[in-house]
Amino acid sequence: MLQVVNHFTPNPKKMMDLGCGNGFLAELLLKSYPKASAILIDHSKPMVEKAQIHMTDYLDRCEIIHGLFIDHLASHNDRKHEDVANEYYNRWC
Repeated sequence: MLQVVNHFTPNPKKMMDLGCGNGFLAELLLKSYPKASAILIDHSKPMVEKAQIHMTDYLDRCEIIHGLFIDHLASHNDRKHEDVANEYYNRWC
């Protein structure tokens, strides 16, 4: 996944993790890019709760949202996100 991110955006500043689960992928990205911030979205409340615990060290650089991506698209439409990632994409592309 890091190779894909580096290929398209060598030094991302803002990222969005759709279907973030427990935050594993977002953690990897924020660890790799210390100046980046992220928005994590998942429709599963239990997974969002796990992400909030898992991402404790990164809460100053991430926003964790419970809900559907489409419901939050308008509120984040004015922001530029350089990379969008999710586990499904990582497995199948």
